[in-house]
This record gives sequence, C-alpha cells and structure tokens, in this order.
Amino acid sequence: MFRTQVRQLIEDEVATDAREAWLRLVPGADEAVDRSQYRVTYAVIANSTREGRDWLPFFSKLNLMQQGRQLVTLGFSVVVARVPITDPD
Repeated sequence: MFRTQVRQLIEDEVATDAREAWLRLVPGADEAVDRSQYRVTYAVIANSTREGRDWLPFFSKLNLMQQGRQLVTLGFSVVVARVPITDPD
C-alpha cells in the first residue's frame, strides 16, 4: 500500500519528463524489490574534530554497526557519512 501511495504521489506531482526516472525507483506493490539496487546511508551530524573512526561515541558506533549488519543481511548496501557542523559565520 505504501509503494502504491508513493507512486501515485509521483504521478501527481512530478513533471512528465522526469516521472519515469522517479517511478523506476519505487517498484509497484506487486513487484519484488531488488535490494541490491538500494543503498542505505546513515548521515551522522557530528561536532567533532577527531579523525578516523573516533568521532562517534562507542555505543553509537556499536548500535550503528548492529543495524548496518542487519541491513547487509537483508541484501542492502550500507554506508556511513559524517556531516560536520559548520560555523554559519
């Protein structure tokens, strides 16, 4: 039902010339989802100057690792992106 609603929203809101590209991203309700075609990106906003993997607290890293493993087991690819906080000045 959710995919049907998303596809209908695309039909209603997206310009005709771009519509097919968007519809290819959301399989129909009766179609199988090819999970290998999707990537889950965890974008973490971090106010840390640490390099490497030390910018995230231990339990946050642990939770992220566990969730990532579950998604990989389901067939998705997973990436983590660090989003630095920038000074608005």
